[in-house]
Parts: sequence; structure tokens; C-alpha cells
Amino acid sequence: MSTYLPVVAAVIYQDQNLLLARRKPGKSMGGYWEFPGGKIEDGETAESALARELKEEFSIQVSVGSHIATHRHDYEHIKIELIAHETKIESGEFQLC
Repeated sequence: MSTYLPVVAAVIYQDQNLLLARRKPGKSMGGYWEFPGGKIEDGETAESALARELKEEFSIQVSVGSHIATHRHDYEHIKIELIAHETKIESGEFQLC
């Protein structure tokens, strides 16, 4: 039986805009658009993983709000369980890291 890799996604609305990130070219699914987030590491909650990922990727501090949805998807190369949360930027200069 195959297991699903748990990943988190931030749904961030700001000034009536929705934040999406484009995956780096040359990486898995490079060039595709996605909600920012990433893998949940051992011992992390979905919320703490999301805060860590956004700090690492964009140098922002966030507050993670309510759970929106969870969806399982089978790609050719991986199976993921995507866990989406409402997220609010609290501080930091938004930049790509």
C-alpha cells in the first residue's frame, strides 16, 4: 500500500489578491503555479510546517488560520496529501529566498 506525502499550502488573500508562486525551472514540475507551502517534517503540525516553509521561502512571518480543505492526488512520481489553510502575512519583507 502506497502512502501519501503530507504537504501544506497557504491560501493568502491580501488587498483582494491571491498569492500564487511559480515553481523553479529545472525542479520537479518546474514552471507550474502553486499555492506556497511545502512538506511537513517529522514532528511538525501542518500549521508549524506552513509557517516554517513561508519563512524559509519568502522571509515572511505568518499566522496560520483555519483549515480549508485536504485533497489527495496521485502524480506519476509521487502521491501527496495537500492540506490547505487560510494564512495571513503578519510581517517581513516579501522576497524570494
